[in-house]
Amino acid sequence: MIEESKYWPFPFKPEIEWNKFDKDFIEFMKFAYDCGYHPRTNHSHNVVEAENSSGRDAFWVFRGVRNGWEPWLNDTGRSVRLGPYYKLPLGESACVCVRPPFRDVGYFTVEWLCGRTLELILDEYDFVAASPSGIVRRRLSVESKSNETASWTVYRQDDPGNTFVVAMGLTRDQVDALVLEMEARGHKQMYWAEQMFR
Repeated sequence: MIEESKYWPFPFKPEIEWNKFDKDFIEFMKFAYDCGYHPRTNHSHNVVEAENSSGRDAFWVFRGVRNGWEPWLNDTGRSVRLGPYYKLPLGESACVCVRPPFRDVGYFTVEWLCGRTLELILDEYDFVAASPSGIVRRRLSVESKSNETASWTVYRQDDPGNTFVVAMGLTRDQVDALVLEMEARGHKQMYWAEQMFR
């Protein structure tokens, strides 16, 4: 039996009962919703979906606490899988999961929906040969800070004056396109970009 999708916002357990996954999950749902990505899940929260207005979507299936989440990505109707990128024998059929924590799944999804290429996103992850294969998001170390590269972050300010990050790690061209896309939706909120160093 296929479970019906629940679109955000939906009722969730009280914050005092949240674990680390719940915190990351709700943070992603709120952020994706604010960006207009129509985030949704099923009743069990073991499937997560989101899409943008230009034909990209991400469908994630939970494969267990050690394995993490397997992505099913689409770009204007074309399936984009991780197996071929890593030249795995099963190619399109290979299972490659983003390992926990869930915030790394959320980050991957937002970067994909913001228009970053798969190659640029995967540059931030290390491949883990296991069964199933997986990827782990790299963290910046203190030593690497001297080799930081410039990137851009897009911010949004809502009507009450709260500031939110819309996307991070973008090129200037991606920033310009994203700000235009957000403003074209008719929001009366303010969007701007700042150069950051990663």
